[in-house]
Amino acid sequence: MNKSEIRQEILNRRRLISSNEQQHYSLAVNTLLTKIPAFCAAKNFMTYLSLPDEIQTDEMIAKAMQAGKQVCVPMLRKQAGLMDAVIIESLADVGIGKFGLRVPNKGNCTTIDPVKIDIVIVPGLAFDLQGNRIGFGKGYYDRFLPLASNAVYVGVAWPFQILSHIPVSQHDVQMHFVLTGEEIYPCYEGRM
Repeated sequence: MNKSEIRQEILNRRRLISSNEQQHYSLAVNTLLTKIPAFCAAKNFMTYLSLPDEIQTDEMIAKAMQAGKQVCVPMLRKQAGLMDAVIIESLADVGIGKFGLRVPNKGNCTTIDPVKIDIVIVPGLAFDLQGNRIGFGKGYYDRFLPLASNAVYVGVAWPFQILSHIPVSQHDVQMHFVLTGEEIYPCYEGRM
């Protein structure tokens, strides 16, 4: 299958996730995340703001804040395909933006230099065990992650989003780990 076909198949399956499955796997991913040394050591933690059919990140955000980590989330720029990392002090700094997406409130947020980020939690539609990822096709993370050159990249997914092989392009950025709630998959040697 090509990337477009994989995207459509995974999106169709994600829409069928029950609230019990969502709770179970989100809690399990949050628990496994705390077992990754890079999370424990991180001072600057970045994660996405979850959509209803994604692994939920509010608990991650709360745990990171309770552990004294500085938390940042993506803020999309007006220029398509580009985003910044902005610091939030609490989930009260998050509102609803275009298309019903959760976004940081612009007035309350400060941009952080991506090179200072220690770990980035990355959403995706599909991952393979080599750390390859298929997103929504806009390239936001593939453009941003190389700027966060000191960070460990952790993809999070439902178990059915792990495929044996996915097509990759030269610009695609590999994950260091993928978490499913069932397993931590180290994808390639390097940062832990």
